[in-house]
Amino acid sequence: MIDSVNSLPMVQNSGIQNVLNTNPVQQRTVNSQISGVNINGANALASYNMPMVAKPASKNIQPLLPTVLLPEAIKAIKGERIYSSTGELDSIISKSENGTIVYKMDIQAPNDAISKIEAFDNEGRLIRRQENLNIIRQGQLPKISMIEILKFSPETGKEISGTLYNNGKPYSAWEKEYEPNGTVKEYAVNFKDNVSSVIETNTNQNISRKIDFDKNGNVRSILTKDAVKNSKETLKFKNGVLQGRSVETKTPIPNTTGKNPASDPELVPAQPYLLGYEPKQIQGNKTYYSNGMLEAITTLTTDGGMVIHRFDINGNLNTIMDQKDINNPKIITFNPDSYIISERLSKDVEKLTVFNKDNSKEVSVVNHKNKSEKMIKYSKDDIPESYVDIDAVTGNKMLMDFDKQGNLISVY
Repeated sequence: MIDSVNSLPMVQNSGIQNVLNTNPVQQRTVNSQISGVNINGANALASYNMPMVAKPASKNIQPLLPTVLLPEAIKAIKGERIYSSTGELDSIISKSENGTIVYKMDIQAPNDAISKIEAFDNEGRLIRRQENLNIIRQGQLPKISMIEILKFSPETGKEISGTLYNNGKPYSAWEKEYEPNGTVKEYAVNFKDNVSSVIETNTNQNISRKIDFDKNGNVRSILTKDAVKNSKETLKFKNGVLQGRSVETKTPIPNTTGKNPASDPELVPAQPYLLGYEPKQIQGNKTYYSNGMLEAITTLTTDGGMVIHRFDINGNLNTIMDQKDINNPKIITFNPDSYIISERLSKDVEKLTVFNKDNSKEVSVVNHKNKSEKMIKYSKDDIPESYVDIDAVTGNKMLMDFDKQGNLISVY
């Protein structure tokens, strides 16, 4: 998701995926069988015991088309205009026989730029969302640097396809299929490199598989991972023909990196925010949108701090700005499948904790001064799963993988 409050956009098929596919610098291989290249015939198959592999075909995925509106076109949108308590345009609600479209204005340029467009069917079910990351400069027309478009099934509410645009050009697109046994298939294409893939995941079985295709649609490789056995099987292909196979099983290894993410105080998840009260009923100064819906409640605490509850135009709680601790103000942003706590550890260091619906967590710390970022993912049982450390100045990257017990099993 691209959001002015949440600086961790949910970008699929991003550069982090490339980090995950690099060769490990340090790992212990218990069982490794590597097949030779250009080996053909029955002897080769018997020698290397290469299995027959079901290979799904790639899809010809076309990017979803974005809605891009210049300021003059925004002024021409027909619908109900809803203004904030300060008189700024907040949203435009446009209704037709096909459903409703809600345009959310960018708070940095409320009359000239749109940050989000959501489309609902006639039963009020979300079917499409477009989020824009705008560049707003004084005296210039707003420019959209990134666009993410998601389509949803009105029956299940699940995401079925999406597209990411970068500087006006399609960067990647994907489609998702959901099978009864819990397997999710994601067909993806990277327009920049003209390659595609199919990613199959099944959290119930702890199995995942990634099939990469070349620009002609031929299988290049199949990577299968078993999270319980900590095993990885890689099959290599040439012109669609199986050429080699390698199997790796990882066991715990000593940590010689000098980094211990699980003991890093900056990466400790924020305390969960339990909303054990009805936010609309708290005491404080209330403001309203022009449609009469509650916009915000500002509450002054006994110690001189301030808490602001903000609501959207439909009355749903959107964010909580908790400024009771002046040295560490917090912003809690509520999304359908998660909520995010944003904190300032110092002037230049920002921390985000993402609490997902399945009880898993992600913590990201960005240091704007030295241009570095580190991120750790925790399972629903609070066990570290992976760690990423990126230094934008030197270009150095580090990735750690952990097993189900939280033991380090690989360093990339």
